[in-house]
Amino acid sequence: MNAIKIVPFEPAHALAITLREADALDMAGRDMGEEAALFAAHPGITAMRRTGQEDEIIFCCGAVVDRGTATLWGLTSPACDTLPLLVTRTMRRLVNICELNGCHRTQALAHVDNNRSRRWLRRFGGFRVEGLMRSCGPDKQDRYLLARIVGPDARACGAQPRE
Repeated sequence: MNAIKIVPFEPAHALAITLREADALDMAGRDMGEEAALFAAHPGITAMRRTGQEDEIIFCCGAVVDRGTATLWGLTSPACDTLPLLVTRTMRRLVNICELNGCHRTQALAHVDNNRSRRWLRRFGGFRVEGLMRSCGPDKQDRYLLARIVGPDARACGAQPRE
């Protein structure tokens, strides 16, 4: 297997990634250049590996942090299917960094048809589905809001205590 490197996210990465089918569905109708510029304004990373003469982008992810709430974003390629442990560990680190830096709430949106992402968020980090957001975002697609709450409010919100 080729060595994998983690680098800071750049807008060009979002434009170069070959999206997994579920991500392509979620991003349909959006201007990837605009989305990439929004993502680049916040901390993010890209995982890539050398394949022949080029770097293949495996995934990009990051968090938009605002007053104690981190909203995760991610773009995945089909290569993620062969590297689930890398994706899971990287996302866990990202969530932990947000929490260590004062975020009491970490949330993510998952397209209504993307059951795999919802399952993964619930399993990998204790996210809970909070509700369905109808006509969400510029493309007006339905998305589920999932969140993880930490700190003294966690039990009141039904979250599992951290160990």
